[in-house]
Amino acid sequence: MTDNHQFGGAWTAKKLDILKRYLDFYSTALKNQNFNLHYVDPFSGTGTIDSAGELITSEPIEGSAAISLGVNNPFYKYHFNEPNAERRARLEAIVNQHTGRNVSISAADANTMIRNVCGELLQRRGERAVFFIDPFGCQLDWESLKLISSIRGNDVWIWFPVSAVIRQTPREHSKIQDGWRNRLNKLFGGNEWEQTIYQASQATQETDLFGEPVEEKLTRESGTRALDMFVTSKLNEIFKYVHPYPVPFYNTNNSLLFNLYFAMSNDSEKAIGLAQRGINHILKRR
Repeated sequence: MTDNHQFGGAWTAKKLDILKRYLDFYSTALKNQNFNLHYVDPFSGTGTIDSAGELITSEPIEGSAAISLGVNNPFYKYHFNEPNAERRARLEAIVNQHTGRNVSISAADANTMIRNVCGELLQRRGERAVFFIDPFGCQLDWESLKLISSIRGNDVWIWFPVSAVIRQTPREHSKIQDGWRNRLNKLFGGNEWEQTIYQASQATQETDLFGEPVEEKLTRESGTRALDMFVTSKLNEIFKYVHPYPVPFYNTNNSLLFNLYFAMSNDSEKAIGLAQRGINHILKRR
């Protein structure tokens, strides 16, 4: 791996552009409010991304950490996290270019970092935070999202790895590996996903020679609609507001790779209305 993280080109740039626009909108809209605004990035990486030749230019682009540091109205505090020492050093170099910023860089597991930051947010009144959850695969635990949702005043963008889940869920339910079942149970906060993704088709509801039903074979439906609806439903169970239209990201074969979700733990109608207007404006410009 190079000094800079390498990820997909066009959809990475699109994702980061949405983040940049939202952070500018958020920090400007709340700049005169009596809140301490936090930016929380549990999967910060190096701060820059190597486009790996998929963009018009192969020059590194700003990652989420660098974007957040460059907003017009700086946050009260930035919370970054990168366990890898070499990548963390690259991140620290970028932070050092922004003097005067209040920055904390941890080297923990991302889910541990989220718990630690949530504990800090609970220590004082008037704290507001934007979480950017951009995991490498299926590393996020549902318990982390539940914790974020339990603190009033948090906004969260969630980069959900649709293709990674599909890759680890074979068509036949009986062929799921235990290791991935356990990982997906953590990602979804239980095993409900199995009942949602896998269904018994009429073709598999067979009988034996004596007319007795044989054990049904559960198969995963083709496509991602059931998974999309399940994730949206799960988010609505814990957050006060979830934007109804996650932003889809496709590869060149038109296969869905990721969904970008937005959710809020704030139940204020005014706050929700403000976020809706901002997001709708940002996405309309895409």
